[in-house]
Amino acid sequence: MNNNVVRSQLTISFDPPFYKAVFERYSAGLYEIGQVNLGPTEPKITGLAQLINERWDSIDFFQQSTVETHPQKKINPKRLQRLVRKSSKKGIGTKAQVALQKQREQQKSVHKKCQRKRTQEFAHALFIKKQQKRRLKRRGH
Repeated sequence: MNNNVVRSQLTISFDPPFYKAVFERYSAGLYEIGQVNLGPTEPKITGLAQLINERWDSIDFFQQSTVETHPQKKINPKRLQRLVRKSSKKGIGTKAQVALQKQREQQKSVHKKCQRKRTQEFAHALFIKKQQKRRLKRRGH
């Protein structure tokens, strides 16, 4: 374990249906990242402090290649909110919702096929009826 952490950062994000904590740490040219699932409810500050103080050693960090640390430019809070909102718009989140959406689309396509078939049958029956009517007219009395 590397004890000379130069800088670390915690990002909380909502990835439906769970909140996730993403820990990043930069030390001596190394970039490491770890992730912890926080659960479906919005995390409290006390819970986050407890996570950092008590479970910091148990977080599994994935070590990336060496990266030079540059001082980050301060981002305007409104711009940051816009970026977060844009990145979180990924559509339907849970597996159940995705399954329901696929089921709806399948039902829609089946309904379209049945409706098309019914329309064609009605048009064919109308054509037959017109043909019979023409034949009756031309029968000759």
